[in-house]
Amino acid sequence: MSRRALRRAGGLCVVSIGLSLALGYLHAGGAFGLFAGETTNKDATFSAGWVAAATGLGTPSPSGYDVSLAWTPGNHGVTGQELWGADGGTGAASSCGTYAQLATLPSASTASYLDSNRGSTLNGHWYCYRLVSTHGSWTAQATFPAQRIGLAATGLTIANNNNVIGNNDTITLTFNQRATGPTTIRVCVWSSASGNAIVLGDTTGACTSASDASSIGKLTVSGATIATTRTFNNSTVTYSTTAPWTATITLRNGSNSAVSGGTWTFTGSSTPGVVSFATTHQASLCSSTALSCSPSTTTHF
Repeated sequence: MSRRALRRAGGLCVVSIGLSLALGYLHAGGAFGLFAGETTNKDATFSAGWVAAATGLGTPSPSGYDVSLAWTPGNHGVTGQELWGADGGTGAASSCGTYAQLATLPSASTASYLDSNRGSTLNGHWYCYRLVSTHGSWTAQATFPAQRIGLAATGLTIANNNNVIGNNDTITLTFNQRATGPTTIRVCVWSSASGNAIVLGDTTGACTSASDASSIGKLTVSGATIATTRTFNNSTVTYSTTAPWTATITLRNGSNSAVSGGTWTFTGSSTPGVVSFATTHQASLCSSTALSCSPSTTTHF
């Protein structure tokens, strides 16, 4: 064989080896290698199916029965966005159900959304939101922290821990959004063989029974005894104007009653008294006995 033929054969061998290595890379690394390149070079366009998920998803903000959401849209490959949601239930923590699409958002750059009136049928429930970035059939998901929607009591604290219910003792309720309601109420403390209770905001005109209607709700207790029935007329309620959102009830114009510790549980009134500060789709206080609406505490008078 001539020297020219040998050189031509050697060149073809080198080309063949190079092609084999390239095909082996594509077979072994495949799309993952290309996507890794996209991750490190976000301006690349050769694999246009890759899409970035949204970032900066803050906790959804309930306002009345509405819920406000905000995020930073994905910064590469996004041509559309969808909002999905799932009922998270009424337990002590969220248990997200099956997601369903709620809305197709106006554009790939949309960075906020108001989910209108969502809490009107799910007052006090946890709710789960997911933002889906799209590019054709490609998607990337980002999930918001679960949040209670509507107006729900989420915490209860009692002071002054001296085993006596009396003037200047406080009962503090914490809510998932800013609340408002009556500022002067009658508090009825009931000592009863059938059960002890404290009615917060008795609306019957006088303390007549532990089942009186109320403007705020009722405290019940297990593992404790209230010695004497008492009435605290002109008790005051102060609502916070900055988070955490609270209503602090201070007992006034009554007489002391001995009481032991126990576990105290708050249940909101079914008669609207405490409502959301937001007046658009204004929310009434959740009155369900579900755990998410009925916080408990072992702090006591």
